[in-house]
Amino acid sequence: AQADPTLGSYSEAVIYEAPLRELTISPTSGVSEANRGKFLGLTEKGTTVNGVAGGKSTALDYIKELGVTEVHFQPLFDFASVEENFTTSTYNKDGEYNWGYDPLNYNMPEGSYSSDPNDGAKRVNEMKQMVMALHNAGVQVVMDVVYNHVSNARTSNFEVLMPGYFFRMTDDGNYFNGSGCGNETASERTMFRKFMIDSVKYWAEEYKIDGFRFDLMGLHDVTTMNELYDALAEVNPDVIVYGEGWTGGTSGLSDSKAALQKNASKMPNIAVFNDIIRDGLKGSVFTMNDTGFVSGKAGTDAAVYVGAAGSTDALASDIYISLGGDKKAFAANPTQSINYVSAHDNSSLWDKLNASVNKDADTLKAMNRLAAASVLTSQGASFFLAGEELLRSKPTQKTNNYDNRPTAYLTDPNYYFSDNSYKSPDSVNAIDWTLRDTNSDMVEYYKALIAIKKTFPQFKIADKATLKNCLVIKDTTENSLKDGVAVYAVKSPDANSNEYAVVIINSNATAKTVSVPNGSYEVYVNGASATATAPATISSGSVSVGAYSAIVMKADLTADAISGWTYSVA
Repeated sequence: AQADPTLGSYSEAVIYEAPLRELTISPTSGVSEANRGKFLGLTEKGTTVNGVAGGKSTALDYIKELGVTEVHFQPLFDFASVEENFTTSTYNKDGEYNWGYDPLNYNMPEGSYSSDPNDGAKRVNEMKQMVMALHNAGVQVVMDVVYNHVSNARTSNFEVLMPGYFFRMTDDGNYFNGSGCGNETASERTMFRKFMIDSVKYWAEEYKIDGFRFDLMGLHDVTTMNELYDALAEVNPDVIVYGEGWTGGTSGLSDSKAALQKNASKMPNIAVFNDIIRDGLKGSVFTMNDTGFVSGKAGTDAAVYVGAAGSTDALASDIYISLGGDKKAFAANPTQSINYVSAHDNSSLWDKLNASVNKDADTLKAMNRLAAASVLTSQGASFFLAGEELLRSKPTQKTNNYDNRPTAYLTDPNYYFSDNSYKSPDSVNAIDWTLRDTNSDMVEYYKALIAIKKTFPQFKIADKATLKNCLVIKDTTENSLKDGVAVYAVKSPDANSNEYAVVIINSNATAKTVSVPNGSYEVYVNGASATATAPATISSGSVSVGAYSAIVMKADLTADAISGWTYSVA
């Protein structure tokens, strides 16, 4: 029997993005050779690093142990770029690979993830076995869907069925290219809207998929997305729907109708990725050597506060403005914010830090911890790429013919950090599970933060009105927003509780003494140490925060203590 894990709201979600093949294709995963890189690879229990008896867990057991609430898989539907016929293809021999953002058959599982792509029943049954295994481990499954374009518009079933109807066309008969892939579909048209809704309902009903992430959601119209959510909620009231609130180019759909980040308030049950937090914390994803708050960039403290407010206007608009550009609150409620610093797109967090900051490994690890602490204490859903907690890297040989954009080079001039490994071989994309041993301290830190996110009511507030009453930020002056220290407190949303969580994140290279409300505190996170169950205790009106360190504490605080709190950093 299949268990059906539930989720109270998006704000309780901790989402682990994992391209299916990358999780188990390496022999270091300990998964049996026949199942590596396939649906069945994530049904195996008891797998350990390199298959060593008594070793640290990998794959399914590891995901369960880590404590995430969702696994977000990149496309699992049938895509065009990988030849599935094992008798004629080099697939699984020379590392032919693709993430799968080139849809072919939307309502069929990808055959290369099955044990025999020539047997349709196997690909269906084995995908269902994987979903069941994750559900029985208490983990929900999110499926990445790509309805905004197809692999080849001219030869697609849609075009054969009704030429010119399912795609947006320019006046001169060309395809609009807001997807950056040569075509964009027309979700606003009745029959494609119906197709999208019927398709996601099919995956939810037949495969028990718990949620959907929409690639380039800004190419779909608001009406379709709202109707789609409503249809899914009838199947599963616990469903989670989120997507990229942007496009990949100029679209044929007007901005006013598009499911863009700026229109999030028109889609109250749908969340969007928060690029304000992403770039504010680690630096622009489009400039490899750019830095952010956790890597010491001056004037970016506000990125932490944007997370604390879930990108709602529970935060004053001038704090958004302090980050530069036209950044502003977009979420009607914190449940609409997907907070992250790493995803499959762009560089891994570890590579970004290595490429942008000339520091030793211990300092870079501390910066990674700061990013994790910022994301996992934010309001809204927390999201990270599988391997962020392992310090995963993607060094790529310069000779690869698909990755020729300028990036920061490793010490070896023949390699660089790949920022788009969508068809890189396994040598680049596969998770090296020996990192589970090498960086076990980082894994334990993430595990504790995930448990804190899931158990502290202060970090999973679902509505803006409650958050406005609970969030306390004293750091609001122009100068203090540039001191490299972010400090805030959040009261429990329980009206009968005076328990506050206090978060301090110091991105400076030196320790700082920070004022806090007078009280007796339980300290759950301090520097490299984190625990969800065995806090240290201090009693003070100030606390010393180490260089590149975060502190997370809880205390019962009186109204006088909060109102009398004078923010200062020394």
